[in-house]
Amino acid sequence: MKEYILFETKLYVKNRKNLFLILGVAVFVLGLLFYIPYQRVENIDDKIESEALAVRNAIAYVPLHEVEQGTYSDEYGYYDHLLSESSAIASQEVAITMFDDLNQYVTAGLQVTDSRIQSHEEGYGSLPQEFIVPLAQSLREREVYEYLQENNLQIEPNAENGANMLVIGIRWFSAVCFLFILFLSCDILTNDNEHKTIISAYPIDANRRLIGKLIIQSLVTIVALTSLFAAGYLISSLFFDIGTMTYPVPIYLSGEFTAVPTSIFIFTFIVLFLFFMIHMILFSALLNVLFRNKYLNIFIGGLLYILSFLFSSQVSFFRFAPINYFDPAAVLRGDLAVQFNQSSNDWITAIIILGLWSAGYAAILSFVFARKNRVKLEQIKGGSAA
Repeated sequence: MKEYILFETKLYVKNRKNLFLILGVAVFVLGLLFYIPYQRVENIDDKIESEALAVRNAIAYVPLHEVEQGTYSDEYGYYDHLLSESSAIASQEVAITMFDDLNQYVTAGLQVTDSRIQSHEEGYGSLPQEFIVPLAQSLREREVYEYLQENNLQIEPNAENGANMLVIGIRWFSAVCFLFILFLSCDILTNDNEHKTIISAYPIDANRRLIGKLIIQSLVTIVALTSLFAAGYLISSLFFDIGTMTYPVPIYLSGEFTAVPTSIFIFTFIVLFLFFMIHMILFSALLNVLFRNKYLNIFIGGLLYILSFLFSSQVSFFRFAPINYFDPAAVLRGDLAVQFNQSSNDWITAIIILGLWSAGYAAILSFVFARKNRVKLEQIKGGSAA
C-alpha cells in the first residue's frame, strides 16, 4: 500500500492539469495584494460615505408634510430610527475624519446597528429596498463591534493587512472552490486507464485504491492551498501590516450570528472545506464509475453548480442536499442561511449532510467494486472450467 500511495502521489503532483490549477490559485493570491488596496476593499471612509448617502436618501423619501406635522403614519413609522441612524453615522464621520478616534467609531457603530435592527423589527413600510441595509449585515456588524469593545481591540480602517487579506482571500476563493475541486478530481478513476499495466502490478483492490487516492488528493490539496495562502499572508504582512489573528470575523451557528477570532474562523473553514473536498472527490469517483468520462464529470458538476444558484433549500428535498453547501465560506458566514431563509443552514449542519452523502457515495462505490470483482472471478472460473 505504501508503494502504491507514493506512486499515486507522484502522478497527482506531476499532473499538468493539477499544476495549472494550483498556479491559478497562486496568481489569485498574489492578485489580492494589488486588488484590495487599489479597490479600497472594506475601507471605512468609503463605508461611511456610502451609508451617509443612503440614509439621507431614505430620509428624503418620507413626504415633507409628514415631517412638518411631527406625527408619522404607520407607513413612515421608521422615520425616527432613520434620524437616529443618520446622527450616529455623522458621529462616526466626525470620529474618523476629525479625531481619528476608532473607539468612538465603534461606539457610534453600535448605535447605527441598533437603529437598523429596531427598524427591521418594527418594519420599514414602503421604503424602497435600495435604502434598507439587510438585517443580516446589521447583526454581523453589531457582533463585530461588541467583540471589539469587549476585547479592547481597535477596528481596522481598511483591509490592508495580512490577517484581513487572508480572510477576504478565503471568502473569494470559496465561491469557486467547487469548480476548483471538480477539475482536480474529474479524472480520479479514469486516469487509471493510462497506467493500467503499472497499477495492476500492485496487489490492491479497488476499495483500497480509492481510499489511497482520496487520502492523496485531500492531503496534497490541503497542504498546497494552505502553503499558498500562508505565503500570501506573509508577503502581504511585509508590504502592509501583519494584522492580528484575534480580530473578529462574524460566523453563523444555530440561527444566530456571532464574532470569533480570525484564527478560529480559518480553522473552522479548513475543517468544513476538508469535508466538502472529500464529498466532491467521492462524487467525482462515482461519476467516473457511472460514465467513465472526465468531461462528462465536468459537465454534470458545472450543471449542479449553476443549479445551486437557482434552487432554494425551502424546497424540501434540497434542504438536505449538498447543493446548499457548495460555498463553504458562505455557509460559515450565514450568507446561505439568509439567502434560503433556512436557519438550519449552518456549518455544523453542512458537515453532517456532507458526511452522510459522502458515506452514501462510498457505499455505492464499494458495492459496484464488489460486483465487478465478483463478475471477474466468475469469468476466470468459467475460463478455467472450459
